[in-house]
Amino acid sequence: MDNLLQAVQARASQEEPWLVVITTDHGHIDEGGHGGDSARERASFVIAHGVGRQNPQWPQFFEPHELVSLLLAERA
Repeated sequence: MDNLLQAVQARASQEEPWLVVITTDHGHIDEGGHGGDSARERASFVIAHGVGRQNPQWPQFFEPHELVSLLLAERA
């Protein structure tokens, strides 16, 4: 991940704004649960970091299907 962010930061010096977004498809529990029906296994997260631009001002909580419209709104 560090290599990827370093590459993006190097490109930012070329006046290119970037939005790096990291997410998962589902959660996990330490006991080995992976993609099960528990709330923790169904949970996910999104990290968004602007390089050469502001970070997005997204709601703290949103539904997975809302991510696409949030990302498209950031294209400018």
